Amino acid sequence: MKRSLQNALLILAIFASGSVIGQIYNVQLTNICSPNNNGSATASFPNTLVPAATQATVTVDYHGDLSASGEFLEVYGENNTFLGQLNGGSDCSTQYTSTFTVSVADINAWAADGVVDIEVTAANATTTVNNFCICGTPGSSSGNVSFSANVTLDYTYTTGPNDGGVVSVDTSVVTCSPGDINAVIKNYGTNQLNNVMVNWSVDSVVQTPFMLNSTLDTLNGSGSTDTSLTIGQYDFPESGMYEIKVWTSMPNGVPDTSNINDTAVVMVEADLLDLQVAEMTDVSCFGGSDGYVKVTTNGYAPTYIWSSGSTGDSVTNLWAEPHLVVANDSVSCPDTLEVIVNEPPELMVNLLEGGSVP
Repeated sequence: MKRSLQNALLILAIFASGSVIGQIYNVQLTNICSPNNNGSATASFPNTLVPAATQATVTVDYHGDLSASGEFLEVYGENNTFLGQLNGGSDCSTQYTSTFTVSVADINAWAADGVVDIEVTAANATTTVNNFCICGTPGSSSGNVSFSANVTLDYTYTTGPNDGGVVSVDTSVVTCSPGDINAVIKNYGTNQLNNVMVNWSVDSVVQTPFMLNSTLDTLNGSGSTDTSLTIGQYDFPESGMYEIKVWTSMPNGVPDTSNINDTAVVMVEADLLDLQVAEMTDVSCFGGSDGYVKVTTNGYAPTYIWSSGSTGDSVTNLWAEPHLVVANDSVSCPDTLEVIVNEPPELMVNLLEGGSVP
């Protein structure tokens, strides 16, 4: 269940001496409610997440009818990671608060896809959590939710004056080759970012880097701190999965002062039409026109157009020559295949001895 943000605060705080600054990242979601007895609700934190340098805390403010023995809530992070149990009072009358600690490794792993999901659930309660609270209103017993919760995510990360990074690689499926590789680049530093090198690789093979020359404001500035761009194209040889790695270097022409946010790695699916010959018969006699070709493809309800003007997946009465066929569907880009129909050599007759014809 996705709920809107109540607020997203980036609060600057001096964390250490020198140029390194601690940024406290704080996001709150409100009125995460379960409409059902023993149900669950999920707080989904947005893709503005930045990598953590310290452990994170997840704070849950909640109320619900948790008065009887065996009535409780449980809090889970991503990958079904159990954070802790919530025990309450009677009849939604009191707002309770519990805080759980998440390691740096876990919070960064959860944030790798740009979203962190925190689930509050009563599904494992040994008795039914009654269904008469009002969402977000402690003290009332005339509503229709089993529990209500506000979830807050807090952690500190470090940055420096020149700190460019990769928020995400926004390419998941490509249907054409070459296909565009898209990424979101962000300024995490305390200086404006005027240029940064965006490097990338496909299956560990380094590609031509992209130089970003545009101004990105600082995290506490009034301008845009990130930009979405196409960093290059890759000629995918066939359908399948490919590892795309994108990383930044030399922000403002100097070494990056924080490398924790430099890199993003995703798996990209190439879903390409793959046109192939299924059956073929060459011309039987020199100069004949009884060749036959049938093609196939992995496309969704594909259509076929031949250079002769014929349609369909097969053609007959072909001369010995190259024949082009184009396959198309409603999903992927067209694929073209050249099929060469051959013929046997011309039969030659030589006169070995002279004579007259009667």
